[in-house]
Amino acid sequence: MDSGVAVAIMRSISEVVWHAGIITAPLKLLYDTVLGSLDRSSGGPVVILRPRNKVYLSSRALLNLAIQRKYISDEPDKAVFKSISSRHSIMGSKHYGGDLDLEATLGIVDRVFGDFELMYWQNFSFAISHHAWMSHTFLYRAWGVLRKGEHFSEEFILYSLRLESPLPAPIVAGCLFISLVLGIGLCADDQLVVDGG
Repeated sequence: MDSGVAVAIMRSISEVVWHAGIITAPLKLLYDTVLGSLDRSSGGPVVILRPRNKVYLSSRALLNLAIQRKYISDEPDKAVFKSISSRHSIMGSKHYGGDLDLEATLGIVDRVFGDFELMYWQNFSFAISHHAWMSHTFLYRAWGVLRKGEHFSEEFILYSLRLESPLPAPIVAGCLFISLVLGIGLCADDQLVVDGG
């Protein structure tokens, strides 16, 4: 119940690596934690600013586990995803005081549990730590997409590699690995990263 402990737990969940035990992850509980940090009294969901870290880290934890859980087996727990999707309403369309990391995270929640349009990555500018988390999480999604023959938009990859300010090597490596896994054709102009070595 201690809020500091809860935030620490949520921060650690978003770094959990793929493991078969993830199929028992309490997705509904995490989803309810995210909902509990949103104020719906004005019609649409609004983040209550005081627990911003709680909703941000809870959303990251939810996505990390949901994306891995969705693709870790041939028969994902469809009932859990269907239950969450049936009560999900759009979260990421709000501009959370210019907090693009939070807005994008909630936007990805929308796309995992709802049927919403593509993300327009060119409208975002992320903290390096958030960008690193996304490239890590999307690597799981790419693997699942490859296994199931689904579509994965390469826009995030192209957005990341075309940024004028070079990203750290681990993020670039993650993006290049995703493109390799999915067979996304890249040309030299797609990568604006300067070789520092």
